[in-house]
Amino acid sequence: MANKEPHSSVRLVWRGSLTISLAAACTTPLPAQSSAPDGYWLSDGYGYFYEYRDGRIADFWDVTDDFCRPVQPDELELENHELPRAKFRVNTAGNQMFLSTVSDPHEIRFHKVDGLPGQCNQTIQNTPTANFDAFAGYFDQHYPFFELHDVLWAEQVSKARAKITPDTSNEELFEIFKSLIKPIKDVHLSIEGEIGGEKKGFRSGHSTFEASLENYAKAQGISFHDAVLRHQKGYWETDIKAILGKEPASAGDDAIRYGITQSGVGYIAIVAQGGYSGGDTVEEDIAAAHTIMDRIIGEFHAAQVRAVVIDVSVNMGGYDAVSRAIASHFADERRLAYSKQAADADDPLMTAIHIAPAKGKRFTGPVYVMTGDATRSAGETFTLALRAFPHVTHVGERTRGSLSDQFYKALPNGWYLSLGNELYTDKDGIEWEKVGVEPHIAFTVFDPSDPTQGRIKAVRTIEAMVDQAEQ
Repeated sequence: MANKEPHSSVRLVWRGSLTISLAAACTTPLPAQSSAPDGYWLSDGYGYFYEYRDGRIADFWDVTDDFCRPVQPDELELENHELPRAKFRVNTAGNQMFLSTVSDPHEIRFHKVDGLPGQCNQTIQNTPTANFDAFAGYFDQHYPFFELHDVLWAEQVSKARAKITPDTSNEELFEIFKSLIKPIKDVHLSIEGEIGGEKKGFRSGHSTFEASLENYAKAQGISFHDAVLRHQKGYWETDIKAILGKEPASAGDDAIRYGITQSGVGYIAIVAQGGYSGGDTVEEDIAAAHTIMDRIIGEFHAAQVRAVVIDVSVNMGGYDAVSRAIASHFADERRLAYSKQAADADDPLMTAIHIAPAKGKRFTGPVYVMTGDATRSAGETFTLALRAFPHVTHVGERTRGSLSDQFYKALPNGWYLSLGNELYTDKDGIEWEKVGVEPHIAFTVFDPSDPTQGRIKAVRTIEAMVDQAEQ
């Protein structure tokens, strides 16, 4: 994702993927079980295969029906990834294992199998054709949203494969991969690698907000980069000061800014769900989130604010567990927030995610969560969590519609692609992938003709709603 945000931690977008869990498992022994699970294990969905031996994962492979690639432990430590501790349980028969992390209750089922799949005994070829087939195979097996995005994947793959020859260069191959994922407006899709000693990457999923920034840049005769910087400076420095009538307070390594408006409304802007602690684990960020929210809500209570606005209209994602921690400070009681399952599993496990009231300070008066289509990933699950509470009103614009966790797969040439395979549904069973979560009350947050403007007016609109509700 873009690394030119107002806060360095906004690069967190993967939200605790299974790759991270298995990386931790390579170094974390399993707890004692009644039946030792030594042997080979294949995940239902996700395409992971490993051999468990002597209290830890000994070998690890990425697999599809036609492809198998051994994965080294150091490969799993992808840039910016944390390694949360893994949790395991085994059924009484000893033929199914369930893997999760300490920060995510969602479990992945693994079945015990007799040995390596046949494709894992084949020599991996690092050729243009082999790399293309691996790329297409990963998407064929794991990505469930082609129809949502109106993409005829099989047809597009067939056309692209016809362009592949033994002489296809890395530059040409990268452009072919890029052309396949570009039409899919999903921010969790990316391809990254190294060509001629230089890193190269492409991420799909441009939002309408980003498109409006591009049009704005052309109209102003400036670069898109400069338009982004202009928006960020206005968004994070000028707008919040104008909204509050004074300098905002900062928290979470400047991922959060907050204060109280002159009309007595609490205001919290959050650009990322992570990077708050400077630590190495998700648990440290969760603890930091609770500390931050205790402080903010304590100040709001002391000032007797009339309502709270939570502004995630530009939110780059992070960890779902951090989103849940923040949301718990607005919980009136334990409620179902959303559910998730792997869409590529033969027998998917549905995990119901509940939010219980935080042990610390809470605000259960009127809350307005404001979103835009630059609200994505963990910002969207955060929105779903808040919408579970009856005193929360969702306002603004639809979110991006990229809710599924993302995970990484490697090609024979060492390039990485990321994709998502999970279906998220809200408390009412509605799936918002691709379309974005629709607000209860819709209004424009950022002016399409000038996306550097609009935030102040949007917050004033919410303040007027607070006034009206009190009459």
